[in-house]
Formats: sequence, C-alpha cells, structure tokens
Amino acid sequence: KLFVKINPKTRTYESWSFQEPIGWVFPTKTKNIYLVGLQSGIALFNTHYPKNLNWIDKSFPEKKYCRLNDACIDSHARIWYGSMNNVDNSAKDGEVASYSTGEGLKIHDRGFSVVNGPLISPDEKFMYINDTLEGIIYRYDFSVNHGTIKNKQIFSKFSPTHGFPDGMCFDKENNLWVAMWGSGCIMRIHPNGNILKKIHLPAPNITNICFFGKDNKNLLVSSASIGIKKDEINK
Repeated sequence: KLFVKINPKTRTYESWSFQEPIGWVFPTKTKNIYLVGLQSGIALFNTHYPKNLNWIDKSFPEKKYCRLNDACIDSHARIWYGSMNNVDNSAKDGEVASYSTGEGLKIHDRGFSVVNGPLISPDEKFMYINDTLEGIIYRYDFSVNHGTIKNKQIFSKFSPTHGFPDGMCFDKENNLWVAMWGSGCIMRIHPNGNILKKIHLPAPNITNICFFGKDNKNLLVSSASIGIKKDEINK
C-alpha cells in the first residue's frame, strides 16, 4: 500500500500510502501526476494532493476479492494489465485486460494464477505475460494497431527450483530479463527462449527489474520482504 519514488543518484526517496494495495505506477506528461493501478481500478494520483484520487476506471477486476497486479503501456497509450485473487493467489481468477480512453476496457485472456510482467517486445510484434505460480512465460502475437493478442504459446517454463517469473524488461539486444521470485535470482533469456545468464542476489523474492541511467548500463532490482524475518532483512 506504499508508493515510493526513488532518486537513484542521491539515493533519497519520497513515499505516499494508500488505502488499497498498489499494483503499478506510471508517470504522466504532467509533473507530479501519476497513473496508479490499485486493488479496485485505475486512478490518477497527484503527489501534491495525496488524499484526492481521480478514478478513471473501476470496472476491472470485476470480482471484489481480486486486485490489479502488474502492467505496461503500449505506443497507442493503452494500459495492458493483469489481476489476481487477493485472498487465494493460487486460484485461477487472474485475467489480462487492456484499457484506453477511446476503447474502454477489453478482457483478452483468463484463467491465470498471478498475472505478472505484461511486456511488449521492442519491435511490438509480441507480448509476454507471466502466469507466475505456474512458472510459465507466455508469448502472444501482438497487434498494436488493433490492440489485440493471439496465438498464445509457452515461451519459457520453469521448475520451482528456478523460482517463479515476476517482473520483466528488455535489454538492447532484445534479450528478456526476468525477476525470479523465491530463488533470489534474475535471468537473461534469449529471444529463442534459451537461458543465457543467471545472476544470484542476496534476497529471495525478486519482484522486478529495469535498466536506467546513461546508455541503460545500470540495472535496478526490487525485492519483497514477505516471509522474511527481520534479522534476515537487515543482512
């Protein structure tokens, strides 16, 4: 329920708390205005007026015991986002949807456990979506002009010892980098699905990754403290 804005250069941060779990945050063209995905829908958030949310859409997820989880935005300003059961994350209640002001809400796929990492390839030909607890990265043919995904295929499937695929990003060579929950590592995967590199980190639950800085030479990694004892966190 906490939105944290970090300055990687100064290593300082600001934070704002919400009444609902936060799935994702995106900046907008307007300073201090952010697009946030909360448990019950999409809203605009102004850091100068943190108590006032401007709700955009609350029709997804339809089931009140579900929440939004992860998202990306395509070049036509559509939000692609997923949901999960907030009470029992093993339940197959997760759905993949898109939303834009012109098209409204569209449901594209169903039957997921935890939807994570909706990610569009740099050439906009494919979309990658994780069914996290199943350990599967799916790849779809993606049409940015029509706002559709089709031809669902398994791109990568992991055993529990590998961890569970969470957030993702691409590097300059179009390789997929995947945060692996539960195994304390990130993976670099070739466009053909082969694992190129596995990097272990001192935290078990890696949640997301992204490149930043000059020439995107820096990699920012986030992790979760769920299930970790306080003395382990301090290490």
